[in-house]
Amino acid sequence: MFLPLAYAFILSLSHYYSERIKIKYEDFKYSLLSFSSGLAVSYLMLVLFPELYKGVTNLDRFIFLFVLVGFISLYLIDKYIYEFAEMDKVKDDLKVSHSIAFFIYHLFIGIVLVDFASKGAFSLTLFFIPVLLVTITTGVSFNELHYDVKENRYAKLFLSLSTLIGMFFAVTFNIPQILNLMLIGVVGGVMLFLVVREFIPHEKRADPLYFIYGLLLYTIFIIITWILNI
Repeated sequence: MFLPLAYAFILSLSHYYSERIKIKYEDFKYSLLSFSSGLAVSYLMLVLFPELYKGVTNLDRFIFLFVLVGFISLYLIDKYIYEFAEMDKVKDDLKVSHSIAFFIYHLFIGIVLVDFASKGAFSLTLFFIPVLLVTITTGVSFNELHYDVKENRYAKLFLSLSTLIGMFFAVTFNIPQILNLMLIGVVGGVMLFLVVREFIPHEKRADPLYFIYGLLLYTIFIIITWILNI
């Protein structure tokens, strides 16, 4: 249980500090975002979503509804705030909603970390790497959006502990495999939404070469694991 604890701790630290990271050079920032998006897409399409097929026998195709829930949740939250919040409170409301949404998201990550750990250290690490990159790059992106919004340090610390809280919850209580698959679906849907919205920069900001680098690197790595049956 040391490895999932270590990974949960690293994710909590990255969750806490990522929004404080400021990347000075625009080209490097968008290269990093594009590389992370390519790596995440490779993992989602080749590993995480195929993992959900294991839930088809129990939930049939309804298991993929949880991917949809994860994908649309952040979009609906942002859309609602932009539509109905007062103009001078939009940034504050977005900060609060993003904090709550990512607390739940990382809580789910902590729970499924334990499930992946039960499948072996390699499966856990394969999941951890894209999640870590998504966490860091999301924080960098949100730092630009929320840079002028004040935050409570203690609230931020509590929110950042969500991964650890989720992990300890899963260790304490026996989480049914069906529920684990549902949470994996939600996590995958959120990651896919973040890739589409945050990590694939538009127009001239895009760096398709680094997107391909990330995509190819993890794809080759995953294929090697298939060949070696790891």
